Amino acid sequence: MAFIENLNQWTGKDVLGAEGEKIGRLADTYYDAETDIAQFLVVETGSLRKHLVLVPAGGATGTPDHLTVPIDKDTVDKAPTIVAGELSLEEEQRAFEHYGFEYSAASTPGGRRLVRH
Repeated sequence: MAFIENLNQWTGKDVLGAEGEKIGRLADTYYDAETDIAQFLVVETGSLRKHLVLVPAGGATGTPDHLTVPIDKDTVDKAPTIVAGELSLEEEQRAFEHYGFEYSAASTPGGRRLVRH
């Protein structure tokens, strides 16, 4: 597996958890507004009732067919869902907290930490 420079190349590909279990498909990526480093993958989960969740992008590796993240499927299944489009500050904060990351608003207009490209 290779470390990833451009996550957008994997849009639509499967995302696998740490144990190799399928979590869902990559729908989008959110980047830190100040550093431009990928922070979260937007993953479409569920087979009948589709919903979107944020999954940390750090440590993601890829093959031509899929991405693997160092997070287990159970943790992702318990993640708060998001609505397609721009995230609210509350959605950002819930995602950071769910995965145990410290959250602080960015020094950007509106305080948003995560942005899409």
